[in-house]
Amino acid sequence: MECIFEFLEKPQKLIVDMKTDTLDTLEPYIRRAFSGTDGFKIQLRPKYYWKSVLVRLADASSVTIRTRKFMTNRLLQRKQMVLDVIHPGLANLSKDDVREKIAKLFKADKETVFPFGFRTQFGGGRSTGFVLVYDTLESAKKFEPKFRLVRHGIGAHGTTSRKQRKERKNRLKKLRGTEKVKGKKPKKE
Repeated sequence: MECIFEFLEKPQKLIVDMKTDTLDTLEPYIRRAFSGTDGFKIQLRPKYYWKSVLVRLADASSVTIRTRKFMTNRLLQRKQMVLDVIHPGLANLSKDDVREKIAKLFKADKETVFPFGFRTQFGGGRSTGFVLVYDTLESAKKFEPKFRLVRHGIGAHGTTSRKQRKERKNRLKKLRGTEKVKGKKPKKE
């Protein structure tokens, strides 16, 4: 049997042994091969008949989220946890989708949810990361590092360039004591 996969207007052929392989045994391999696309069409072409099957890939609704090592940190006004995301058929789940699902799960505002440090396990289908859910946006602004606030569009990114910072550092090396803070005094004549 010959199997033609059609997606993004680039047909790819795969020769399948009709006696041993069925669509059920091929499905995991097909899903892994086309995990980046929305859906694809499979045409099975044996000798005597045509059969066309439409296979839909998994979407964000088929994702399972589990929390581990949950802790309520009153000192930093947040809940923190390790998050296991099981996403069969998907390459990965975006952090924005994770934020939405966690906000819904903990009845919190999406702006107060900060997922980070996600790693996808070898072979795909499962990712593990860390999530912080703050009580209020003010506490998030107070305790979250600046770079993570910038990622979420809350904080402002530094405006000075790397070269300017290095030049300033090297100029300050030449000064001693309080001159570094106040600046160099003009020479007396």
